[in-house]
Amino acid sequence: MSKGSSSPSIESPSERVTALPSSPAELLRYISSEPYKQAQQELQERVSTSYEVLEGSPWVMSRPVYVLASKQADREAGLTHTLRARVSRPEAENELSRVLGRRRADGRSLISVLEMRDGIITFESEADAQRYGALLEAEGHLEVAVMRADSHELFRASQSVRSVVVLLRSGCHLPQPDQLAAALRSKRSLEDSIDD
Repeated sequence: MSKGSSSPSIESPSERVTALPSSPAELLRYISSEPYKQAQQELQERVSTSYEVLEGSPWVMSRPVYVLASKQADREAGLTHTLRARVSRPEAENELSRVLGRRRADGRSLISVLEMRDGIITFESEADAQRYGALLEAEGHLEVAVMRADSHELFRASQSVRSVVVLLRSGCHLPQPDQLAAALRSKRSLEDSIDD
């Protein structure tokens, strides 16, 4: 996987630390500090705005997009890189609101209904796909390849297997793979979303 020398750096709050804490107490003080909390909040916002979870194509005209495939030790062909993503089910939320006869003050449903789907990690930019592939290889994935796909065909294929497309927009912050995986799983569950 090739890496461009001019690509912007990928920074996390932990990389801003100039010196490692020398004791557990110092570590606790650091992670409880306002600068650390603010840096974490900024990172979460950058990650959450770097992607969209889509069930249908956002474009009228088809265009090229880029997906990743990594080699599997027990397979000849590589597997498309996916992450599990929580997807909201507004039709179920509306039905529950109708049955309960109540909504929040702002008109939203009292209960958020979410389900887990496989999300195909997709890029608008080939350069971003290559950079992300290099990060996956650094984590131990074997021979990550960038593949060009037709956007409309990709969405049709994803719908046929009830998966979604996780689109990383060109020019946005490129998250680390673990940051993206955590963000896609982070939406609250049905049990946690009841308005007390």
